[in-house]
Formats: sequence, structure tokens, C-alpha cells
Amino acid sequence: MMSAPPTANACSTPIRIACERCHSQKLRCPRDDSNHGPCTRCHKAGAVCIFSPSLRGRSSPSTRQNPTKENPPK
Repeated sequence: MMSAPPTANACSTPIRIACERCHSQKLRCPRDDSNHGPCTRCHKAGAVCIFSPSLRGRSSPSTRQNPTKENPPK
């Protein structure tokens, strides 16, 4: 079963530009113009084409736990 990337209106988190397979291989994800169905690379390999949420803009756990550590009181 192959899944297409959800539309922008379906969820509030941005979707990664490359599918999981292309991202893990650090390759450009060659999708067709309609952006429906699997990318060309996954289609040729017969692999499942999955697009996951983007992780850009998230802060690291250490920054969220100790925000006062950067600016100690004087």
C-alpha cells in the first residue's frame, strides 16, 4: 500500500519535502507535478513512499528544560 503526502490543509505541521526513503539515502525526491502517489524512485523500487512531518524549527530538549541556564541571575 502506497501513501501520498497529505495536503497542507489536512494537518498544521509542515510535511517533509522528501519521502522517508529518499531522505534516508540523502537523495532528491523526484515527485511528479501532481504530487499524488509515490515518487519516481519509490515507484521504480516498488517501495512504500511515506512522507513524515518536518522536524525543522523544533528546539532541542536541553534548551526547553533549562532556559534560565543561559542567562543566570546577577
